[in-house]
Amino acid sequence: MIRILLNLYTFLIVVHTILTFLPQLQHHPLVLNIRRMAEFTLRPVRQYLPKEWTIDASPVVVILLIQLIKILW
Repeated sequence: MIRILLNLYTFLIVVHTILTFLPQLQHHPLVLNIRRMAEFTLRPVRQYLPKEWTIDASPVVVILLIQLIKILW
């Protein structure tokens, strides 16, 4: 059950990352809910990443952490 939830959350982060490239959808209610759920884990990770980086690597870090949790579980 936990693996399914982790897979769903990984999928949610991937969808959130793709939706960031579609500015015309940024104010849609579904997109706002996806953003709110994804930012729950992305925002704390973003605080520890260097500000000089030109890309946001927080989705990659969070997905790697989720994969590590799945391996250790």
